[in-house]
Amino acid sequence: MKIIAYLKESWSSLLLVVLLLLVQVQCDLAVPKYTSSLVDVGITQKGVADCVPEKLSGKTLADLTLFMDDNSAGTLCAAYGVDNPNAFSATDVFELQGFGEEDVLNRVLSYIGLKDDETAQKREELSDIVCIPLAILYAGVIANNLPEETPEAMRAKITQFADSFNVDDIRAEVAANRAKKFEVLAGISAVKDSMDELTKMQMNTFAIGRVQAEYTLLKVDQDKIQTDYLYQTGGMMLLFSLAGIVCAVLVVLLASRAAAGIARNLRARMFRRVLSFSRAEMDKFSPASLVTRSTNDIQHIQMALVMLIRVALYSPMLGAGAVWNVMQTKTGLGWLLGVAIGTILSILIVVNFTVLPKFRIMQNLLDRLNLVSREILTGLPVIRAFGRERNEEQRFDTASRSLLKNQLFVNRAMSMLMPLFFFFMNALTVAIVWFSAQGIDRGTMRLGDMLAFITYTMQIVMSFMMLAMIFVFLPRAEVAAGRVNEVLRTNPTVLDPPSPQDDMISDWRGELAFEDVSFRFPGAEENVLEGISFVAEPGKTTAILGGTGSGKSTLVQLIPRLYDVTAGRVTIDGVDVRDISKNKLRSLVGYVPQKAVLFSGTIDSNLRFGSQTVQSDDVFRAAQIAQAEDFILEKEHQYASEIAQGGTNVSGGQRQRLAIARAIAKKPKALVFDDSFSALDFKTDAALRHALHTQLTDATLIIVAQRIATVLHADQIIVLDEGRVVGRGTHEELIKSCTAYQEIARSQLSDEELAKGGVSNG
Repeated sequence: MKIIAYLKESWSSLLLVVLLLLVQVQCDLAVPKYTSSLVDVGITQKGVADCVPEKLSGKTLADLTLFMDDNSAGTLCAAYGVDNPNAFSATDVFELQGFGEEDVLNRVLSYIGLKDDETAQKREELSDIVCIPLAILYAGVIANNLPEETPEAMRAKITQFADSFNVDDIRAEVAANRAKKFEVLAGISAVKDSMDELTKMQMNTFAIGRVQAEYTLLKVDQDKIQTDYLYQTGGMMLLFSLAGIVCAVLVVLLASRAAAGIARNLRARMFRRVLSFSRAEMDKFSPASLVTRSTNDIQHIQMALVMLIRVALYSPMLGAGAVWNVMQTKTGLGWLLGVAIGTILSILIVVNFTVLPKFRIMQNLLDRLNLVSREILTGLPVIRAFGRERNEEQRFDTASRSLLKNQLFVNRAMSMLMPLFFFFMNALTVAIVWFSAQGIDRGTMRLGDMLAFITYTMQIVMSFMMLAMIFVFLPRAEVAAGRVNEVLRTNPTVLDPPSPQDDMISDWRGELAFEDVSFRFPGAEENVLEGISFVAEPGKTTAILGGTGSGKSTLVQLIPRLYDVTAGRVTIDGVDVRDISKNKLRSLVGYVPQKAVLFSGTIDSNLRFGSQTVQSDDVFRAAQIAQAEDFILEKEHQYASEIAQGGTNVSGGQRQRLAIARAIAKKPKALVFDDSFSALDFKTDAALRHALHTQLTDATLIIVAQRIATVLHADQIIVLDEGRVVGRGTHEELIKSCTAYQEIARSQLSDEELAKGGVSNG
């Protein structure tokens, strides 16, 4: 149901697919009928489809009326253009009154049919009328010339007919005694009442044999009749086959387009949702898992959708239609169909309880393998530095083997499924042929019926086989859909306000204020920040210093709303950042994270990344301030130089300077540097801080640093310890009054530098 829910997006295509599948099923089910007709009628009966002769002699017509009542005789005569139905009544049959010519018995009469809209119905009615009379005439002809291979039951039936209804005797008796006709009709009526399906089939066979004999007598070109029938029936088979192929191609096209469109929309929705996530949601899903969910998982959903549209709809239609047609064949082999369906269902139930759980496990194992692979490839320099290659190979091998064992079990089980089905299909075919051969020998079944039965039964088995194929895709797709839906159902905690106050201030200055701010991570029991209050003014530098784990990075991530505060508020120019749209807020704030991330492209495209309004002059100025201009100009293509994915083709310090330049280029009102100078040497660090101080005189600067040298000249230094502010002031003030700051200073400054600040290193 998770997967089917996606189909709502393509309901129009799905409706068209259903209509095409209905046409395809009708075409597929029609072909076996024509195959049966080709064999039974086109070959066995030489193209004679029913008991109604297209031509017959007047004598044969007269003989047929011997075994009919007046109404039936009238219907028969009208079908062959005889004006006076009474010409063949019981009293006048040999006087031939109404014919007008004495040689009427030698005339050849042609079936003229009836109105087009009634022809099929009337022809069927006429076939019922002439069947037994024609069979009687045929029995009299072949009674003494039966082939040796004629079954005993059929031989007895023919002999009985020949003895009971001798045409010459009956003609003479009726001529002598008109009441004799009623005895003949009563006998025929008794035969009709006692006929079972076998007798009806035999009667039809005798009648058609008599029609063929009549054609031979009249020198009718039976080869042409047979050829015309074969061409006509074969043409219909070809037409239905081509129509089925066209429908199948269109269904695959529509299913593929619909599934691809749904997959594209899923990827877009998932990508938009991930982009809207705050750091809290990103911490919930690992990058490796998000990559797997947006690629591999959605691909499985796409494949499952194609299978559902193409197979899951088609197979039940085909199977139900084939079952109906099998029941209409009246072969008496319906029990074989029950055995077939029961066996197939048993196989599928076993597969359901043994293989499907493994499919659910497989996706989690694949996630684990992707995670391990990503960790190893990302941390390859560290692995080599510590000589842990063997250990990581073992860790990868463990994850890979777990997936391998699971996949081997699933693949072996599913690989056995198809041969098992094919073996069962062949065994079923042999059983059908065996029992059908006995029916054909007894005369209860025709060869074409057997072929049609086999075809329909194979269609039923194939429909179950196609459904079994879905078992290969659906379990993994089900897990994949759950994982994708988990991302789509995760609502971001950082949202735009219902009524953003973006235009509340016409000229933003960039003053940042923390007002009794507290913060805890989702699911955590304790705050990581507690009661933080300070103001960072435009044109001044505010530094944040503290030990590892003191909450420095978490604190500055509250400014661009990577997280939202738990208590208190963060304001810019007096407006709560939660009352400003994220786009507006992040256009006012330039944030440089600890890890400098560059994107594949050029240096120029990376420096313009922060805003679409960045001009070339802004790019050059930002590069100068960030101390990146020198190494950029040394490159062959300068600002057009290529940057590899992740910036792997530049050094760590160059990467940091480009990240800083990117933030400066968009001209934000406030700049936040989250330990962004860590890879810079002291000379570059000093030059960069000097450039920031002299050229960005109107911007609010917040610098998170580990080194006191970086924040010595800051206008304000905030000292954090375990999420609380333990000191606030300039370097000179803090080195005299803040114990935490003094401890950091002792670890980084020389005795001379400490002495100037009034602190002893002893």
